[in-house]
Amino acid sequence: MPRFAYKWIDKEGVKRSATAEAERLEELEGRLLEQGIALLSIRPVGGNGVAARSGDGSPRRRKVARRDLIELCIFAATLTDAGLPITTAFRDFADETRNTYFRSVLEGIATSVESGETLASSMSLHPDIFKVEFISVVRAGEKSGRLPESFTEIRSWLEWEERISGDIRQATTYPMVVSILLALFVLFLFSSVIPKIAAILEDMHVAMPLITRLILGASHAASRTWWIWLLLLVGIPLATRLAIRRSEAFAERWDSMLLRLPVLGELNSMGAQSRFAQNFAVLHRAGISILENLELCMGLVGNRCFAKALSFAIRDVGEGGTLTGSLRRSALFSPLCLRMLAAGESTGDLEKALSNVARYYNEELPRRIKHAFSLLEPAMILVLVAVVGTVALAIFLPILSLGSGLRR
Repeated sequence: MPRFAYKWIDKEGVKRSATAEAERLEELEGRLLEQGIALLSIRPVGGNGVAARSGDGSPRRRKVARRDLIELCIFAATLTDAGLPITTAFRDFADETRNTYFRSVLEGIATSVESGETLASSMSLHPDIFKVEFISVVRAGEKSGRLPESFTEIRSWLEWEERISGDIRQATTYPMVVSILLALFVLFLFSSVIPKIAAILEDMHVAMPLITRLILGASHAASRTWWIWLLLLVGIPLATRLAIRRSEAFAERWDSMLLRLPVLGELNSMGAQSRFAQNFAVLHRAGISILENLELCMGLVGNRCFAKALSFAIRDVGEGGTLTGSLRRSALFSPLCLRMLAAGESTGDLEKALSNVARYYNEELPRRIKHAFSLLEPAMILVLVAVVGTVALAIFLPILSLGSGLRR
């Protein structure tokens, strides 16, 4: 059925917009006029219109960037704090965004709220955009009447996520690219370059020292099996990701292995504790209970070993135990995190204690990441020098022996 976008002015003088389906444009106009809606404009959407549509007439699903959600939170917090309805904020932001799918979702949420549904329940219909913790903070804000503050908290949380992920991406991109290029260079060297040099040496009937025979043997194997190594270079990461998705036991063992890696294991642990502290503080400040908070944080720490520790903490706290005691038994959390958590429990100010932990890790984690990968760069250069030097030595030793034999 065709879909149309229309705008009108409500009784309060606020410009609104929405979409609706109808067989013909005239039919929709008549239906809206019967409802007392004074139209400003109406236009078809899809086909030759503005937005791309799927087969059922709705906009095609598109990824909603974190920056779009941050801007929505800023917009919603500002307008609701000024006393305007949340539906006005959502509709006005829908007019601003260029993401047609996000625009349709926001208009649908506004319509749902106007029909009597809560904002949180309306947003929960779109889990691909709004995460569980996002909806939980909004629900808490609706119950407490602090919706502007809730959107401000979500904005701070999303900006923290973007900053941390940006720091990690910036620190890891260069070493990853160099590592891949180094692997491809070595594969090319052994599969294409060395075999040609080996053919020349064999034609010269030069005596081959041990290092030369080893390099030529490795080159001969690489020239026949280069496609296997290339497939492994691409296939192993893909197979690992697939196994993590399909097998919870494998995923837990993988996360445990990541925590035991030298240098990187400490970074993974700090990242998980940073996410726990930051998210727990935000959700606790929004008025969410400790047990519900811990349950939400299980899906936010980014490591199944830490998530398992939080699941045990839910059981222990529910039975009357302390959160600090339960997390200490897991042997995963740092003394700093446990001391601050114990202080927060004793003073009744968990939010402040964990905010301090999160602040420390937010500053320390990017510095540790940059330091760790700054050491990796010279290590890769040394590997490259060692490989090229060994190959050069293996090639020039027979030539030198040939030259000395000619002088004799």
